[in-house]
Amino acid sequence: MAERLLEGLRVLDFTTVIAGPFITKMLTAYGAQVLKVESRERPGLFRRAGPYRDDHPAPFNPWMNRGGGFGFWNTGKLSLCLNLADPRGLEIARRLAAWADVVVENFAGGVMKRMGLGYEVLR
Repeated sequence: MAERLLEGLRVLDFTTVIAGPFITKMLTAYGAQVLKVESRERPGLFRRAGPYRDDHPAPFNPWMNRGGGFGFWNTGKLSLCLNLADPRGLEIARRLAAWADVVVENFAGGVMKRMGLGYEVLR
């Protein structure tokens, strides 16, 4: 198989909702290795979004992965759950950022900085 354009690129993905998951999905399509970071307190919104198998949503449990939207937007990505409110989780996120070539996030302005993961820290 021919090498894909972005083969070898490592991406740390803190995205949520349409624009962020879309771009990181495209990066995987071109060969990038994408690691999606979520937390139990704020899982990816698409975990709860339909369509659902048999048109029947599961009871509220975002970790059941029944939402078809989650599978669509996260094809080819690796996934990790971190508690970013815990200093240990933040340290792991910083080490992962050092591993990554690119960090992608689409929170409101300043959120990553307030969490201790701003550009000045992760560069």
